[in-house]
Amino acid sequence: MSLKELISVARGETPADLLLKNARIVNTFIGEIEQADVAIYGDRIAGVGNYGKAKEIIDLQGKFLAPGLINGHTHIESSMLHPARYAEAVVPRGTLAVVTDLHEIANVCGPEGIKFVTDLAQKLPLDMLFMAPSCVPATHLETSGAKISSKEVKKILAHPKIIGLGEMMNFPGVVSGDEEVLKKISASKGKVIDGHAPGLAGNELNAYLSAGILSDHESFCLWLPIIPIKDASLWWMTLVALIYFGKAILTLWSERLSTEGWSQFAQFRWQRLMLLSISDFIIEGALARVM
Repeated sequence: MSLKELISVARGETPADLLLKNARIVNTFIGEIEQADVAIYGDRIAGVGNYGKAKEIIDLQGKFLAPGLINGHTHIESSMLHPARYAEAVVPRGTLAVVTDLHEIANVCGPEGIKFVTDLAQKLPLDMLFMAPSCVPATHLETSGAKISSKEVKKILAHPKIIGLGEMMNFPGVVSGDEEVLKKISASKGKVIDGHAPGLAGNELNAYLSAGILSDHESFCLWLPIIPIKDASLWWMTLVALIYFGKAILTLWSERLSTEGWSQFAQFRWQRLMLLSISDFIIEGALARVM
């Protein structure tokens, strides 16, 4: 593909190979829907705008056009599907790439399980990138089918499709400086290291961050990522928000039961009233703590 020709197509001078006309484009950068044409040259999008010349023109007549979706963190084994069947399910629905931590198959089959998926992925119409499982088994209390040491993690990380270390669930081991855990992190130097640190705050969070772990997908509400950095009182604000949410659900449930006359649930009326009363008590206490 010639760079000069690509630029010429983008300028609208040279006909594109393929032109998608009259598309409603989902602009994921600004969160808006835009009416435009898409000019394609070779395997590249030359431009998004107003175009008229192309070897092939497809009039989308206002249909939506969106970029391929990337699932940035998953465990494909959780789908209970063979990787090929997983691709068959997600690709037609717009997911064209996944970053998957093969913790679960590794927990059962060890490195052989990882090799099975990475080899198979090369034949699929889905871009698969992988994270080396960091905690196999997840805990010493677990009876697993395999155990992956820091030496094996280093070997796994050499695979070109394995881009980093999967979520470091053993956050107590990181914070306490466990030697084997730190060897796994050191083996991942220069690569992405995913985090898993529910509830860590203060100096313990600082210790976790200092190891080079810069992400965490365990937050369950908007405030949690800023709680450790800002102020501990925000924990109480989060608690208030969650309780308000729970109270709203209970209230709506109670109203629905009363309007629809579900007599079989009448016996639970006093439990619902008790929960609502308790939630009010906790909210008042938490707000007093925050104020």
